[in-house]
Amino acid sequence: MPTFILRRHLSEAEARVLGADHPDTLTSRHLLAGDLYRLGRLHDSCDASREVAAARARVLGGDHPDTLESRHDYAVVLDVLEHQQEAVGLFREIARDRERVLGADHPSTLTSRGSLALALDDLGLHQEAVDLLRGVVADRERLLGTDHPATLFGRQKLAIPLGSLGEHQEAADLLRGVVASHERLHGPDHPSVLSSRLALAAPLSHLALHEEAALVLRDVIARSERVFGPDHLHTVTSRFNLGLALMRLGEPREAAGLFRSVADEYTRVYGSGHGRTRDAQERAEAAEAAARQRRRWRRG
Repeated sequence: MPTFILRRHLSEAEARVLGADHPDTLTSRHLLAGDLYRLGRLHDSCDASREVAAARARVLGGDHPDTLESRHDYAVVLDVLEHQQEAVGLFREIARDRERVLGADHPSTLTSRGSLALALDDLGLHQEAVDLLRGVVADRERLLGTDHPATLFGRQKLAIPLGSLGEHQEAADLLRGVVASHERLHGPDHPSVLSSRLALAAPLSHLALHEEAALVLRDVIARSERVFGPDHLHTVTSRFNLGLALMRLGEPREAAGLFRSVADEYTRVYGSGHGRTRDAQERAEAAEAAARQRRRWRRG
C-alpha cells in the first residue's frame, strides 16, 4: 500500500507541475494502474489503463512503444474481468502492431502473442492457443535460452491450454521440469517456484494424483502466506485449488471452509457477479451439502 500511495502523490504532483499530458506524468499514471491491478482493484485498474492508453496514443502516437505497453496492460485487465472477446481483439491488434514496430523477435511482441494465446484458450480455442504458445516458447528458447525466466514462464503457461485439450500428462511433465528449473535457480520460496508448483497441482488432480496435489497445495499455501501474505490472490487461488483437491479426496467439510473464504475474497477483488466469485460460492454450497450428507450417513 505505501508504494501505491507514494505513486499516486507523485502522479498528482507531476500533473500539477508538468501537466497532465507530460510523458513523465503518463508514466506515473501507467505504473499507478499496475499498482491498482496488483492490489486487486481490477475495475479501477481497468479504467486507469484505458485512460492512460488513450492519453499516450494522443500524445505519443499509436505506434509508440509506451502506447503499445499501455494498450497491452489494458487488454490484460479486460481478460481477467472476463471481457474475452474484446481482449482477444485488442491482443491481436497489439501483437501485429508490436511485430511491425518492434520486430517479430522482440520480447514485447512475444509477450503479446503469449497473452493472446491465453485469451484464446479462455474462448475455447484451445488448439490455436497451444500452437501459438508452442511458437512463443520455441522463439524464447532460441533467443533467450532454456533457463531464462521468460522461457520458463512460457512453458508454464503452455500447460494451461494443454490441460484444456486433455493433455494432462504432457502438462504435468512440462510443469515438473519448470518447477525443477526454478528451484535450482532460485530456491524453494521464490515466487516463480510457488507459481509453477500451484500450476502443477491442476494436472496432478486430473491424473487422479489427488493426494500429491493436496500435499503440493498445502505447502504452496504455507509458503505463499509467508512470501505474499494471506490475502494475496496467489494465496487465495491456492486455497481454492486445495478445496478442489479435498473434494476429490472426500473431505468436503474442510473444502467448504476454504471455498467460503475464497468466495469472500473474490467478491472483494472481482465483484459478486464475476465467474470466479460465482464458482467459489457454488462450490462452497455443494461442499456444505456434501458435508451435511456425510454427517447424516455417519449417524445412520
